[in-house]
Formats: sequence, C-alpha cells, structure tokens
Amino acid sequence: MDAYSAGSVWHRWDPHIHGPGTLLNDQFKGEDVWESYLGCIEAAAPKLRALGITDYGSISTYERLLASRSEGRLPDVELLFPNIELRLLVGTGTDTAVNLHLLVCPDDTDHVEQTKRFLLTLTFERKGEKYRCEPGDLIRLGRAHKGQIESDIAALEEGTNQFKVDFQSVREARKNSQWARKNILFAVSGSSVDGTAGLQKDSSFASVRKEIESEADIIFSAQPNARSFWLGKGAATRDDLDREWGGCKPCLHGSDAHKLSSVGKPALDRYCWIKGELIFESLRQACIEPEGRTFIGLEPPSTARPSQTIASMSILKADWIGAEPIRLNPGLVAIIGPRGSGKTALADILAAGTDAAEWDNQRSFLYRARHLLKGSDVSVSWGDDTEQTTPLIQSDTDGEDLPQVRYLSQQFVERLCLAEGVSDELLEEMERVVFQAYPSEQRIGIASFTELLATNASKHRATLRREREVLISVSDALVNERAAKANVPAMERQLRGLNERMAADQRDVAQLLKSVPGTDRQRIEELAEARNRRSETLVQRMRRKTALAELEEEVDDVQDNFAPSFEMRIRADYADTRLNASQWDMFSLTFAGDVTGLLQRRNEAEAKEISLLQGPTIKPLSIDELSAASSYISADAKLLEQPISLLEAELKRLHALAGIDESNNRKVSLLQSTITKAGVEATQLNERITYAKLADERIRDLLVKRSNAYEKSFAALIAEEEQLKELYEPLRQRIASQSGSLAKLSFQVQRRVDMERWTQQGEALLDLRKGGPFQLQGTLLKVSEAKLRGAWESGSATEVSEAMRQFRAENEDALVTHAPKDAASGAGRQKWARQISSWLYSSDHISIAYSIQYDDVDVEQLSPGTRGILLLLLYLAIDTEDDRPLIIDQPEENLDPQSIYSELVEHFRRAKQRRQIVIVTHNANLVVNTDADQVIVARSEGHVPGCLPRMHYDSGGLENAGIRKQVCDILEGGEIAFKERAKRLRVRLR
Repeated sequence: MDAYSAGSVWHRWDPHIHGPGTLLNDQFKGEDVWESYLGCIEAAAPKLRALGITDYGSISTYERLLASRSEGRLPDVELLFPNIELRLLVGTGTDTAVNLHLLVCPDDTDHVEQTKRFLLTLTFERKGEKYRCEPGDLIRLGRAHKGQIESDIAALEEGTNQFKVDFQSVREARKNSQWARKNILFAVSGSSVDGTAGLQKDSSFASVRKEIESEADIIFSAQPNARSFWLGKGAATRDDLDREWGGCKPCLHGSDAHKLSSVGKPALDRYCWIKGELIFESLRQACIEPEGRTFIGLEPPSTARPSQTIASMSILKADWIGAEPIRLNPGLVAIIGPRGSGKTALADILAAGTDAAEWDNQRSFLYRARHLLKGSDVSVSWGDDTEQTTPLIQSDTDGEDLPQVRYLSQQFVERLCLAEGVSDELLEEMERVVFQAYPSEQRIGIASFTELLATNASKHRATLRREREVLISVSDALVNERAAKANVPAMERQLRGLNERMAADQRDVAQLLKSVPGTDRQRIEELAEARNRRSETLVQRMRRKTALAELEEEVDDVQDNFAPSFEMRIRADYADTRLNASQWDMFSLTFAGDVTGLLQRRNEAEAKEISLLQGPTIKPLSIDELSAASSYISADAKLLEQPISLLEAELKRLHALAGIDESNNRKVSLLQSTITKAGVEATQLNERITYAKLADERIRDLLVKRSNAYEKSFAALIAEEEQLKELYEPLRQRIASQSGSLAKLSFQVQRRVDMERWTQQGEALLDLRKGGPFQLQGTLLKVSEAKLRGAWESGSATEVSEAMRQFRAENEDALVTHAPKDAASGAGRQKWARQISSWLYSSDHISIAYSIQYDDVDVEQLSPGTRGILLLLLYLAIDTEDDRPLIIDQPEENLDPQSIYSELVEHFRRAKQRRQIVIVTHNANLVVNTDADQVIVARSEGHVPGCLPRMHYDSGGLENAGIRKQVCDILEGGEIAFKERAKRLRVRLR
C-alpha cells in the first residue's frame, strides 16, 4: 500500500483488448508485430493504465504480455489482468453466439495456474465426447469437427471457434470454486450482434437473457442508452433492476482490438474510465458504485477546478512527522483514526496552510500545541501547481487574507448551533449561503445578503418613507384646518369686539374734536382715514418683505445644502449607471432663472416702498411751534399718496391749530393710532374668517389625501414583501428539487404586526380612568385585534385603508371620550388630536420580515443537532457558488446515525463531484456509504510529556483491502456499514 496514495482517481482502462496471436480473427500483421503492438499501447493517448488482455478460452496472450512487462515494457500500465472470452450455447438473431467474459483478478501469485485449472472445469460435448477448455482438447475438437487439419494451430482455432459453454455450467463452476468466487467477475456483451441485446429479437429468450444479465457483474457496452438503463435511469427503474436483474451494473468498453490500428482506439473515442487505484479491486468497487466509479467518454467527469483543489500538503521542520508530501484526492477525503491519533491535527494544519486556521480556538490542535510548533511550517500545493508555505504559529498578518478553504471545525459548528437560542453568526452564515445561491448576474457589485435585501427593497422603502412623511404633514394640516373651522365663532366674536372698540374709539375722537370747526374736523378725519389706509398698506408691504427674506433663505439652503447633497447621493447610489461627468451635470438641481437676483430686487423694491410709505423723519415740535408751522401737505395733494410720517405730522399740526390742548392732543393721537392698528387687525381677522369658512372643502381633500397616503404606505410595504418573495424564488426552486431534510427548509417572507406596541402607544394618549369603551387596559388591544390585525397581516393596501376607515368611524367618539384632561381645549386639544392622528395612521409597528424555517418551525426553535444538519446541508447542497475545498471536523457530532445516513450521505456524494471535501470522522457511513475517494488513516505513538507524539498517516481508496480493514477496525460499525451498503445495492460480497 502506497503510504500516501491519493486513493480513488480516474484512470483510463481498456478491459477488452486482444493481441497478436489471438485465437480467432487475428488481423495483427507485419514484421515484428509484437513490438509494434507494444508500441501502440505505450503511445496511446490518453495513457492506458490498466489492460484486460483478452483471448478466446485462453490466457496465453496475457502470459506473453506479463513477460514483456517484466522486461521493462509498458511502463505506464500498472495493471494487467486476464479477460477470457467465451461463447455461450445461446445465439443471437444474427446467428452469433452471446459472448461471456471472465475477468480474472491477478493478485494471487498463482492466478495463472488457478485460471487454467478453472478453465478445465468448462466442457463442450460433441457426439458423446466431452472436450475441456484447454489447448489439447480444443485441438482434438477442431480435428473432430473439420476432419484432417494440417497444423495444430489451425486445429486449435477451429476447436476454439466450435467450443461453446452452457451458461448454467459456467455459473455453477464459479459457484463451486472458492478461488473463482473470489477472483472472477462475469462480464457479458450488451451488443445486439454478439451480446444479450441480440436475444430480444426472439421473445422466447427473454428469460434466458435476464438470467445471464442478472448473473453478470459487468455489461460490455458503450451505448449511452445502455448505461442509462443499467443505472436505473432508462426504461427500468432502480427498483426494477434490483428485482429483475440483480441491481445496477457498470457499463465498460474496450477497443476489442484485433489489429494494430485498433489498439487502444475504441470507436468514437469512447474511452473507458474507472475511478480507483490501479488494482483489480477497483473493478469490484465499480460493480458496487457503477455510476460514481465508471464513465465512458473522451475525458473523465470533472471534479473541482485545479486552482480550487489541494493536491498535497507537507509538514516541514517537524521532528514529530515525516516531511513527505501527503497527497490529497480532489473528491471526498475521509480522515479516520483512534482518538488522539492526530486526525483533527491534520485538519487544523491544513486549515493553517490555507489561511483558514482558528488560531484563537482554545480547543484546536494549533492552540494547544502552539509552544511545540514553533519553527514548523506547512506547505500546501494546489492542482494548478501553485504552492504556499505557512508557519504553524500565528503571525500578525493572519486573518487578513480571504480563507482559501471553508473550514468547519467542531467548535465553529457548536458555536453556530448553540443549545440556547440561535447565534447571530448562524443566521449570518445561512444568509451568506442564501446570498451565494442567488443568481450571480443579479448580485454583481453587491457584497452581502443585507445589501442585497436593501438594494431590492430600497425603492419601496423610499416610497414608504415619503408616504409616512405625507401622512404626518396631512395629519398636521387636518388638525390645523379643524382647529381653524372650530375657531370661526371665536374669531367672529373677536371681530365684533374689534369693530365695537373701533366705533367707540372713533366716537371718543369725535368728542375730543367737537370744538374743532367743521372744515378742520373734516380735514382731520380725512387725514386719519388716509393714515389708517396707508398703515394697512405698510403692514402688507412689511409682511411681503419678510416672506421674500424667508424665501431667499430657503433658496440659499437648497443651493448650498439640498442640491449638492442630492447630487452626491444619486451619484453614489447609481454609480453603476456609468454616466460620465457631463451627463451627471445634466442632473444638477438648478432654478429656472436667477431667483436669487429676482428676490434681491424684489426685496430692495419692497424696502424702497416701505421707506416711501413711512416717509421722512420729522422733527417733533411743541404746540406753539406746530401752531406757527405751515402745512406739511398741500390742500390739493392726494392724501393716499402721502407718506405716513407727513400724515401724522399734519394731523398733529391741525390738532394744535384747532386749539386742542396737549393732553387731548395725545389722547386723539393715541386713539387714532389704536383705531389704525385695530383696523389692520380686523382686516387680517376677516381674511382668516373667510379662509376658515372654506375649511370643509379643504378637510375633505385632506381626508382623501390621508387615505391615499395610508393606502400607498401599505402598498409600499406589500411591494417590499413581494420583492423579498421574488428574491427568495431561485432558492425556493433549488430547495424544491432536493430530497430529505433539505426539502423541508424554507425561507418565509411575511408581515409582522406588533399589535401590543401599537395599542400601548394608543393607550398612552388616552385617560383609561374615565368611564367609557376603553376604560380597562387591554380593551383597545382586543378591539384592534378583531378589526385591524387581519388586514394588517394579509390584506391588500385597499383593504387595510378600508379597515382603518371603519375602525376610526366606529371608535372616534370613544377615543374622544378618553381624551386626557390637558386635551380639553385650545392648544392642548390640537396637540392631542395631532398625536392621535399620527398614532392611528402609523405603520412603524408593521415590518416585512423573513425567517428561516425547517418543517414550518423557525430555526431558533430547533435542536442543536437539527441546526447542525441544516448548516451542513446548506454547505453541501445549496452553497454551490463556493467551490473552495470544504474541511469539516467530525460532522456527525451530536447527530444520530439514522440522520447521518438518511440526510448527509447522499449530499456528500453529490457535493464531492463539484468541490474537494475533507472530513474528519468516526462514522463508518460517512466513509463507506459516501464512497469516500480517499481514506487517510491517522495513528500516533510515543507519547512523551512535553513533546508531540510521532504521527503517521497512511492513505488509499476503499478498493484497497488494507484501508477497508482499518475502516472496519477503527470505525464503529465499519463492517456493518460495508454489509449494509452491499445489501442496499444488491451487491454480492465475495
């Protein structure tokens, strides 16, 4: 046994090849034909590694080839075995006998003698004379059949051509020989010319055909439909094959060369590939695992990419292990051994050499032996001929590189599948696998599952955010409109009071001016009216100027903050559009014109108008000075065009001329100023009353807008829900095609409604001490559960909006009944109404959530063992995007044997076809029933305190008898696993 054999790998075999001197149809011609024949084999491409040397009832060609190889020929051919072709006493529709091949194991040193002895047990009877399958009797048979034949060779050929065997006698001969049962495989031709397929032309041979095929171990056929049939993928199912034909069978094919031009050159380049070591036992394993171990085609089935396959590892500068490279199979590698033999050590070291070590894992070999590993390195060689050497102690740079393998240590799986609750790391790992399962073309430039969710839901979340803002704005506007409408009577009372006060003030002014001559009094009244009118205009101008200043600040904010921020955001969010700089410039937010200049000009104009309205500053004068002063305004001047300062100065002058004393003069001025202010206030109040009286129409519009915004917010939530379902669809389809536990895995997208949170927020706004419908805590929850939960959880946006409309209509009076004391009137009531509206139409208690479920149970509620199975299944069956080597330390931990067999075995078998897998295991099923491609057997010796024990590793495939024995000796249930596999596959163990 090769200590570091890579185990079961694909090799090209030619199990059916004749040679010069073959007893029938010998077309090998030319001088030194044997040398030419050997040269053809040595030059074959792809290289021939195993040959079944074929002849009719003889092994003489095989013996000659053995001699040539012992002389140094055929250096690439590691296995030669006899293929004895016999003709049965059953003919096909072409009058050709069905061919049966005896494939003989060459392992025994006396196999040549044993084979000849077995052939002597095969006889042919003619005219009462029995002839054995040996040269002398065949020569006699030839002469007996054809009469006088000059040479023994010609007689031997004729006798061989006439020699036929009864299938039952061949079967009995093998059955009765212990050596034959152990060393001979039956292969039958599947051809319609000289094989069992030719028997279908005569239905009377149907039973004979099934009998022959069911006893056969191997079918010689290169037809794709024949391979499909014998794998249970054609006209017959696997159950049919088990019941009628003794199980599935491998289809093999050789060149069947009878001339030099055909040596190693089967028709249509249908080369025969067998996975296994170059020993005869690989044929037996192919009979057990026909689909996984045999292939006919130009090249063998591909496995992991060379760049993603660890070809070998070497542990350097270590006195506790040899430095020879340990070769690794590109498929499934199983590391076994007694406890403490160094199994996990090998996995940890391999992880260290591929940047996947868990240096801080205190239970790992690397951590526990860190003081003894100083100076040692691990060298890893990859299938693409790249190499990497890594120290076996942690360095400052460890952890910076992306791991080149996926390493699932025992502690990693235990950490992810905690007994109490579920770690975020498990959910993150599951999300990572889900993300990798999503179509790659739809996640280009997206780095994670969370980012994928955000990307797919961003549009709907933005819509939801905008509609929630609209709801807040509309709710505020409704409160204000209703407050304004409710305030109309109060404003009308206020207006009446203002008008009454102005009338009284005007009467008081008239009384104070009653002594003024009529002409002067009329002039004073005209001036007072003009001043009042001009004061109203001044107030309007000042309000306009204030609004212009605020608008200018808003414009500045848009230009300085909002627009640059918007442009930066869209450039970042939509960088994938690959727009160039000039194209991005087209998205700049700019106003249609020079709004800043416009506002500045308007502001300056208003300031000028205000200055003109106010007029020049006039120096205050005493009564005497006023009496002597000339008029400030000419008699023919238009008073409504005069500045306020001149109108007030002229009023004061006329008061002085009229003889009004200083005290009354101040009273008149004050009253006239009060009348002016009241007039302005009354004008504004009139405007507000007029506006408030039209509130009903605006309220109707706002109610429609609020209903629409509420419906749109839920439409956005539902759109996000549908988007997430679409996101999971590829994964759902992939899971649907799986079997076993994986088919029970699902990713549920649903609306989650936190009714308790919503009702608690509502109850916080109510006085539950008051007598009323919601007096008792929890009543609001009960009512809302009945009226709203169903719509919130599964209703359409329209149904949600209608449910809220009905809820409000049925409960609005009840809510008002429970209004708190500080909401009785005024600003408190408005604040409460705003809070109630915001609460009712909120949706932040509703979220779109996804959950990972198994058999309709959330992962959080599963046992650690079930979580472990799911995690492994995700890696093996769903995580197909990751083709890095997968290293798993004891995947069977915490799993029952039935779960391992029923859930994991088949997925390991499938996964090893696309990625390299290395498992450390104590479980025989994970070695035998997965048909592990390589078994590495670990053992250690010489346990000395303070030193590492000497570690040894042997390796090989399951076809290797020594490896099989160690599997049985080391693994619990190893022998049982082999027997169970044979029973399951209907295989005869010899």
